[in-house]
Amino acid sequence: PALNAASGMSRSFQSALIPRQKTLSLSGFIAEGAGKDGGDEDDDEDGEDCLGTLRSLAAAGPSRRYNFASVEFLSLRNCGRGETLVTDATLRNLAAGYGSFLPNLKRIDVTGCKNVTSLGVRAMVKALGDNFEGLVQTRMGETQLCKDMRVTPATIKAVAAAPNLKKLDLILPTKCKQTSLAPLENHAKLEKLTLVFEGFHAIRLPLSLPNLKHLSLTACKWTYFNWAQLVTRTTSYLRLKTLTIVDEYDSGGVNRSDISSLSCNCLIGALHSGLLRGGKSGHEDGTDNENGVLIIERIGRRSPLWAERRSLGHLIQMCKTDFGVTIDVRDEEAMNSVHVGTDNLDDPLEW
Repeated sequence: PALNAASGMSRSFQSALIPRQKTLSLSGFIAEGAGKDGGDEDDDEDGEDCLGTLRSLAAAGPSRRYNFASVEFLSLRNCGRGETLVTDATLRNLAAGYGSFLPNLKRIDVTGCKNVTSLGVRAMVKALGDNFEGLVQTRMGETQLCKDMRVTPATIKAVAAAPNLKKLDLILPTKCKQTSLAPLENHAKLEKLTLVFEGFHAIRLPLSLPNLKHLSLTACKWTYFNWAQLVTRTTSYLRLKTLTIVDEYDSGGVNRSDISSLSCNCLIGALHSGLLRGGKSGHEDGTDNENGVLIIERIGRRSPLWAERRSLGHLIQMCKTDFGVTIDVRDEEAMNSVHVGTDNLDDPLEW
């Protein structure tokens, strides 16, 4: 009770602090405590206040009831919505003192923190050094405005400098240009890349990501993202196991050309180029690799792939027999349109 009174922490936050857990979320605590006393909007003080509870808990006496030594992932998701509690100063303070109470911190989520810029991200990357493995700064709902998105080319450059970067989940607004992903080129450790293309520019994927295993691409209806890149720019993703596709190309969006849109021919071309190819290809140790998995999460109603949805049965069969790739179409309405009669498929959903 004394600790609770001293730190002002909420019951929901107390229940989240389980010893030896690897994930710590401050989202609920900051959302409940934000703005109760009006607050001082000074950047440095806000950053200090956000970490006050962590410091109190880390020095909670001999029992050490709350031990953050095992925490590897810190979520500040949505902590900055409508408030200035999580800012670049917060990350600078965290970077300066993380070793004393979050010694094994590897990844951080600052989604929805509108006052966090590349400066705060750079401070974290520099402080954690070889320990830094990932950043999440992605979409908060489908109605988020580009002006509220903080990922910039400088953000990407900052995280790309981390030698052991393994997981990256970003939403790319109009501030990001065609070549903004270039700093990730040939990154040796990056294993999982999740990108949401929200801006107007046709951003190019890196040509080579030698250790990439999982790639997720979401093209919003306002972006000019070129799906043909799956054929032309991903031939060096030799270890890729999973490709997840979300195409939100729908009414009210931009007018993409058929060439740059998602289609059956685009996917077949990508598979012909070696994307998601199973077997020993690209593995120096010669060990067998499980079949690649192509996940089609959602298809926009203006996408060529939607117009060709009756051919998905043929694509499913081709993936299985010609490429050794498992395909998982999760758009139920599209799958209900699959023509099975001439495909010799008992049930296309099996693949």
